[in-house]
Amino acid sequence: MVEENQNQEVENQEEVKPEINLEELVQTVDKLKSTNERLLSESKDWKAKYQGMRLETENREKKELEDKESWKELLEKERDEKFKIEENFKSLKKQTLKKQLQFEVAKHASDAHNIDTVLSTLPTDMLQIDEENMSVSGIKDCIDSLRKDHGYLFKSENTPSMVNKRPGKMPTSKTLGEMNKNEKMDALSGALSKLLS
Repeated sequence: MVEENQNQEVENQEEVKPEINLEELVQTVDKLKSTNERLLSESKDWKAKYQGMRLETENREKKELEDKESWKELLEKERDEKFKIEENFKSLKKQTLKKQLQFEVAKHASDAHNIDTVLSTLPTDMLQIDEENMSVSGIKDCIDSLRKDHGYLFKSENTPSMVNKRPGKMPTSKTLGEMNKNEKMDALSGALSKLLS
């Protein structure tokens, strides 16, 4: 009974194969693309209108304050705007310096395992950051110092790479029958010393 139900389900699944009309799919994709493009252009238009209206409203408010001779309120409004601009500028400056630092570290520590780890362990007292000129210097000395103090952060020149190589065979232990007399004595003394220690 169970087998008959399973056979019927398999037959039903084989019978229900929807026909795919490629032309309809292409037309649907084209419609979706045109709708997407239309929505993007409308979005840009509305955004431009919003920004224009916001600027117009701000200018109108400033004009009203000037007309009312509310210099104090106008001054406060200008100060707030200046503060926002300065904060934005400081944030952009900080991001730019951080990117400059990352670039310089990546340039001088190309053999590092992880650049972020190197960045977090840099001795900051050795760095010279010029915020005015947006430059960072002393990176090479910092990287050299890290190589001496934290060599594990960098790929070692002494460690052979395993790329395109096969590891050597693991030493296999010999059976007692394969060992000569000296090897048997060495194995016995090693086992005894492990037991006694």
